[in-house]
Amino acid sequence: ATSAMGGQTSAASNLTFTVQPPVPEPTTTGEVSIEAVIEGKGWPGCWVEILSATHVTLGSGPVNEDKTWKIGIGKHAPGPLTFYCRQKETQASSNVSGPTENKTVMVAVPRAGFTVPGPNGQPARKSTFSGSTSATYGSVELSIKGSSPFITGVPVVDGKWTTPVELAAGSKTLEVRVLQDGYRSDPTEISVTVVPNAPLLDTPLNTQNVGKKLRTSGGGFAGDLVIVQRVGRPHNF
Repeated sequence: ATSAMGGQTSAASNLTFTVQPPVPEPTTTGEVSIEAVIEGKGWPGCWVEILSATHVTLGSGPVNEDKTWKIGIGKHAPGPLTFYCRQKETQASSNVSGPTENKTVMVAVPRAGFTVPGPNGQPARKSTFSGSTSATYGSVELSIKGSSPFITGVPVVDGKWTTPVELAAGSKTLEVRVLQDGYRSDPTEISVTVVPNAPLLDTPLNTQNVGKKLRTSGGGFAGDLVIVQRVGRPHNF
């Protein structure tokens, strides 16, 4: 800067100062998975660090050109997780913004849901159940509400699970849970009515000619009552 008076200009004086990066803005709220990822906004080209409430670095990463950032912070046990962020001019720079306020999210195992059967469905005694989850790894277990799991270790593959199931007939409330690293998710419930499987008809063969006296045979579930019925003009034989 210079000053001037009476046509005379002073010598220039210089002042050097450092412009700090702005404080970043974490936007992740609520619940995160065990393998947690925090997202937010920042200044393009800068570098964001995420630190625990005890000032341990959990993760860091660059700010994208669209001013967003997405940083993995490793695995954490279920429960509250408190962190704060700061922004650096570059990854190796000592020019660092002030910290954000502490922010708390809840670490939890992602839930699973049912695709088949649907709510109030009528699956057969022997059938295949399937569903989906936002979990990227782990396994699924199934139980009847209030009881221990009757199926465990169903792998999660590409966010989906599927397993054969055999249940006694009747109304039931089923629960599905995800297991990750020894931790269980909260259950997702579904109410269904399990019905007998359709019996298999071996004889007579389809379109086979039969006499006045007809004998049928086939397979079914032990203890079930099989009813042979004429089609078209219903009549229980």
